[in-house]
Amino acid sequence: MNNLRKNIRIKLIESFIDELSSMIDEERITNTEAGEKVKNRENFIGSHIWGEDLGDYGEMYVCYSYGVQFPAYLWHKGKWYRNSDHYVNDDGTVNEFNKEHMELMKPTNDTHGISGRFMQNMIHKFMRKHGISDVDHTSVTPGTKNE
Repeated sequence: MNNLRKNIRIKLIESFIDELSSMIDEERITNTEAGEKVKNRENFIGSHIWGEDLGDYGEMYVCYSYGVQFPAYLWHKGKWYRNSDHYVNDDGTVNEFNKEHMELMKPTNDTHGISGRFMQNMIHKFMRKHGISDVDHTSVTPGTKNE
């Protein structure tokens, strides 16, 4: 019985360490640090922005401004794409903070502008192909923070 308890404790500790290390890997950063993370295609969480290697395959990386409704930059098949649309608030005005996010996360000057809808279609197709049901982070609306 003591051996069983010991093995259970070991497994619980290993699980906790795995969870803790994944949390450390995605420590919140300042938005000004995001550009380097994006260039290196590293997972990160900033303020209203985040970047994620979808499925950890190394095949598609996306960084978002506010949420999945606005993928800002996408890396796929060796190319960087940028969302050529503006983030429009519910009142019809262009979100100025989104413009700042785009500048801070810009991975390179060599990006190909495509519409947000086309970018979302590329992401959804990739996710379906690999059985990915959702991105790891939570979408936020302007004025709220990622948790």
